[in-house]
Amino acid sequence: MRRLGKIEEKECKEGLKLLEKKNALHNLQMILEENELFKRCQKEYEMVIQNYNQWWEIIIDKYYGTCSEGENFMVDFAKGELYLK
Repeated sequence: MRRLGKIEEKECKEGLKLLEKKNALHNLQMILEENELFKRCQKEYEMVIQNYNQWWEIIIDKYYGTCSEGENFMVDFAKGELYLK
């Protein structure tokens, strides 16, 4: 794994918040029966996924530049560091 650099604290907090929300909504969907609450949860999950993917695009563009297909990135949210796997 190659360290690409440190991301800003604000960006780190935003990414972590999106990741935690994504995981929470995914877990909630797994225990809900298919009803109105499930549908609302599913819509929110899709929106969070979209926001999380946009966050990644911004981070990669800012700290790495052009990304090739097959490149995988990781953020250590505790340290605020971006890595290329």
